[in-house]
Amino acid sequence: MFMVRLPGYAAVSAVAVDAEAGVVLAGDADGRVTRWTVRGAALPGLPLPATVRAIVVHRPGVAAVTTVAAQVLEVPTRAGTARPLPVGPLGVGRDHAAAAVPGGGLVMVDGAAVHRWTGRAEPLSADAPGATAVAAVAGTVYVGDGTGRVRAWTVDGAPRPYSEVFTGPRSDAVTALTTDGALLSALTRDGRLVVWDLTVRRSPAAGPQPAAAGREVTAVAYGPTGTRAVGDSGGALHLSGGRPHSGVRLDLPGGGVRGLVWTGPDTVVAATADGVLHGVDLPTGEAEVLTSRRAAFRGLWAAGDGTVLAAWDDQVLLRAPDGRSAPLRGFSGSGVRTAAFGPHGEVALSYGSVTEPRVLLWAGDATRTPPRVVRTDHRLFVASLAFSHDGRTLATGSDDRTVALGDVRDGAPRGAPLTGHGDTVRALAWSAEGRLASGAEDGTVRLWDTGSSEPGLGLPLRYADDRPVTALAASPDGRELAAANGPFTVVWPFGATAWTELACEVAAGVRLGPDAAGYAAGERLENPC
Repeated sequence: MFMVRLPGYAAVSAVAVDAEAGVVLAGDADGRVTRWTVRGAALPGLPLPATVRAIVVHRPGVAAVTTVAAQVLEVPTRAGTARPLPVGPLGVGRDHAAAAVPGGGLVMVDGAAVHRWTGRAEPLSADAPGATAVAAVAGTVYVGDGTGRVRAWTVDGAPRPYSEVFTGPRSDAVTALTTDGALLSALTRDGRLVVWDLTVRRSPAAGPQPAAAGREVTAVAYGPTGTRAVGDSGGALHLSGGRPHSGVRLDLPGGGVRGLVWTGPDTVVAATADGVLHGVDLPTGEAEVLTSRRAAFRGLWAAGDGTVLAAWDDQVLLRAPDGRSAPLRGFSGSGVRTAAFGPHGEVALSYGSVTEPRVLLWAGDATRTPPRVVRTDHRLFVASLAFSHDGRTLATGSDDRTVALGDVRDGAPRGAPLTGHGDTVRALAWSAEGRLASGAEDGTVRLWDTGSSEPGLGLPLRYADDRPVTALAASPDGRELAAANGPFTVVWPFGATAWTELACEVAAGVRLGPDAAGYAAGERLENPC
């Protein structure tokens, strides 16, 4: 520990640390930024034209500084002069706060609005009356205000608040915020430090089933009778949740399971990390090698008649129930990212470069009919695909963190992209009633009513939200949704009736009493339980 006295007698108004460079920066009321090493050695100071309000290190060796004159300046942390950043208007004379957003850019508040600057374009802003403090973690920004509340925002595109609001006991205005993703800490004007444990935001609707110690869940699929098959990173195959075969465990050679599909009530096909497809007979537990390729495996899907679609980085094969395999007509390239089967034999395939994503669609026999290109509005790779149960809509999830819906017949977009995820959308699944689920590397599952003008259904579903959601599967009856979420298979309610029944279980014994009508005058109250 050491103490440094700043030049003059001006009050210190902001402090930041560049941990990689080993430098501390302090701004003061006279408009100076003083710099020194963490060992106490002085570095060249930097005069600025107005009182410093906030300092944040937003990339290695560089800090952003705001002043009461509504300026945002970029300052080298060790030596050098300041230059203005084109981040748009901040409130003159207001208290400012800023935070670096993981992945690049800044988020700033000025007492009236939240401003998001990516470094590549003009900032996007949204009203946030009374905003006084801000902190950022992957996928989420937390904004504190003058009433002591902290609210979670997404900054994917224009800033937009979630429904989550954090409040402390008898809290005054929030003056500072910080988070590491597990804890959220707020300092209030009356001297209180309020800490929230973000890891306990797990929904009570979750039904987690852990994998073996040290293993990740890598694949999940439902059989025709509702039995759930789960593959893990150690090559094990587990069956549960239905009859028959519940409780069966098999170990496959070749590394971790990378894909898993049912081809009948007693048979599954599993892909392992070495590029091999294994056909597994569940009553006997015997596995045979169906196909072997020395290429990166991308995914595995099955049609209702037992046809299997297997994708490697350099090829996609259709394997018929009789064992014959054939490549897709009109595609011989590499860079396959993902694929999907439709209910009537349609096949969709994502490939291309990172910034030029392409999706191909085969509407007929994909081994004989050439594909057509499907237009999407995604800016980056399409990482997940799924056909609706009626085959009319193709959902696409992307590295750009959005989900898009397209008409299978003509490729026309169906509505605006669905936004809210904070990272790559890795998995998609439909229910028979048209409900869509998306899972992302931000660790959340989101539900969408695709036929509504406001498609988002509730808050993001969280369990192990520090781990990515890499696979989703809906049960045959549409009541359950299974998610591969790090070391857990997390089972969520999916259909609308499943959520109602779960709510009734949680509220077991609670009934609408005779006084309930007084709280809803003129309305008819019904007990859904």
